[in-house]
Amino acid sequence: MGKPSKTVKKRLRRTFTPEFKAEAVRLCKTGDRGLGKSLPIST
Repeated sequence: MGKPSKTVKKRLRRTFTPEFKAEAVRLCKTGDRGLGKSLPIST
């Protein structure tokens, strides 16, 4: 006998505004702080 099938929830993909992305790139280029401390990103 096979395992009973489970309903798998599809995880929603987060979207970020162009302004947020530009700020992330700017912070990466300056290299003075990590993104986790500079931007509101949580996992």
